[in-house]
Amino acid sequence: MNRKIALLILACVFSVAGCKKEEQVSINKADQAVSWQKKQEKSFGKFDYLDISEKEAQKIMKEKFAISLPELYTSALPILTETLQTQENVKEEPVYTVVATGNTLVMNGTYSYKNKQDGKYYSYATIEMTYEFDAQKQITWLSSQDIMIFNYPEQGKVYLNDPMEALEKLAVLTKIEDLDEKITTFKKNIDQPTDEIKGKKLKLENTLKQAEKDHTVARNIGMDFSENGTLSLIRIFVKDYTQK
Repeated sequence: MNRKIALLILACVFSVAGCKKEEQVSINKADQAVSWQKKQEKSFGKFDYLDISEKEAQKIMKEKFAISLPELYTSALPILTETLQTQENVKEEPVYTVVATGNTLVMNGTYSYKNKQDGKYYSYATIEMTYEFDAQKQITWLSSQDIMIFNYPEQGKVYLNDPMEALEKLAVLTKIEDLDEKITTFKKNIDQPTDEIKGKKLKLENTLKQAEKDHTVARNIGMDFSENGTLSLIRIFVKDYTQK
């Protein structure tokens, strides 16, 4: 009888321990929406595809490396065009690179817009997706997603169409919780006198340190302002710490 009771107690202990372990590795719905992984047996190898087109880069990622491109990337592309294309500039063909260095695979694209009058570049965007491979777990996952929209601030002018709208649309794609409240607060923070915001990096969301500690997915979203108080950068960054 005692032996049966002991076995029953051990079974309960193992059952509880198993539940706790599952709780530690669980990912909420918001994080799942911006995460991706798949089973993979081999690393990416070593390849350099430089100065290629958007279509070529997407084809290489899908066909050569069997990688799925995330919604943040595909849905962000038209938002970038809306934000960067003005009557004063012309869009140039995007330039991409796809670089594999063993356990890391990076796709990077640059979207440049040339001013019609002087041929200079007052605004452009970069978009970068990084994937990592874990040989022990035999999985590949989307490690980080980085979108940056640059504005040349020296003349005190914003060469972008409605930067706040662009930030909102891109933030929606990252599945931030309580986004409406955070946007309201952020708008108040940037709607300040020039002296109050110059040289600052104002954040809509920044959970990098906490997410790394908790092994969750981080978002770092906001705007940078130059020393003259002009917008210089919009950044949307998502980092997956669940595999660390």
